[in-house]
Amino acid sequence: MDISNKEEKGFKRICLPMCDRRVPCDISNEFTMPDYKPEIRRVLHVCPVVSVPAKYISSSSAEFSGNIDYNVLYVGADGELHSMPFSSEYSFETPIEAEGFDFNDEIASCCDTVVESLAVRLLGPRKINVKCRINSQVRIFGRKLIDQNFDFENSCEHIETFEEKVNNARIIRVDSDAIEMSDETVTTSENSGVISANADVHVLSIRPIDSCATLNGEIILKLLCVDIDDTSKTNVISKKI
Repeated sequence: MDISNKEEKGFKRICLPMCDRRVPCDISNEFTMPDYKPEIRRVLHVCPVVSVPAKYISSSSAEFSGNIDYNVLYVGADGELHSMPFSSEYSFETPIEAEGFDFNDEIASCCDTVVESLAVRLLGPRKINVKCRINSQVRIFGRKLIDQNFDFENSCEHIETFEEKVNNARIIRVDSDAIEMSDETVTTSENSGVISANADVHVLSIRPIDSCATLNGEIILKLLCVDIDDTSKTNVISKKI
């Protein structure tokens, strides 16, 4: 639909979602330890960090690609603790609803990615296999012409924009508040102790209500546990809150 040549009388140009979906992606990589690092006897923990992806949006789909940086904590052949960073690429594609949108105008996008699960397997003294599952919440917005009699009350979620030259402008700002959350998790053994813990916050929706903004989302909690009686036995517990 070519809206650049369409008569805009009786229509107004607004911003509407072209895509709002969660996209899972499974990644598997093998890493080889360099010769100057001690050989691996036991992998204790792997911490992944997902970089902000690059994007390419076409008339039918959106492509995202980025890097995952891993930091591997392990016990070496010398009995000491060592760490080694690795990096791998990831990419995924998702369809978009492009009918009626103006691709000559600005296309806004947001991709929020978290690591939901991670598994590590030791393949040799210097080689490990890392498998992880990332989940990305993809939101893409474009502008199109809509009939002024369009029923916004019963339509999908939308963003409407207005442009006007004024001498003064009012900016509405939302400040963040600290929120305390607690939860109980069952460990694999009564003799388990927690070595480290980290949590990834995944915001799924933001909705303004009166003078506040209500956020809904998930927290992916990861605990590194060790057997108190045998510190060589460790395991990772993942939980979604």
